[in-house]
Amino acid sequence: AENVIFLDDYCKNDCRPLDKSAFSNAIDAVGGEILSRLISQVERHGVIACCGNVNSHILNTTVFPFILRGITLKGIDSAESPIEIKKELWNLLSNSWSLDLSKQTKTVGIADIGSEIDKILQGGQVGRVVIKHGD
Repeated sequence: AENVIFLDDYCKNDCRPLDKSAFSNAIDAVGGEILSRLISQVERHGVIACCGNVNSHILNTTVFPFILRGITLKGIDSAESPIEIKKELWNLLSNSWSLDLSKQTKTVGIADIGSEIDKILQGGQVGRVVIKHGD
């Protein structure tokens, strides 16, 4: 990624049915308002891969981006994909696509979750946090 767009900045204006193009393509793991905004801002013939709904399963959009820009919204079919495809992808992720995240990973005890959540809510969290349960 070349830029980080913070949620408060991205969602400060009303979502329009068709907005100025800002992205050639996108991967969305959030759903809801973020996906609605992405759809309105993807360039002509762009593709959005939708792989989550952590914000919401509700999608508020119009047909304009699809019929005026020819964009494609593509789902990932995580539930019904054949096990062979899943095995192949997990193998790639654990081998040739593997990333060393050790420098971006912090392990905390369950008692320290509150301060980590505060960092996330303030936009100050970098990397990932693993919560250690038990001993």
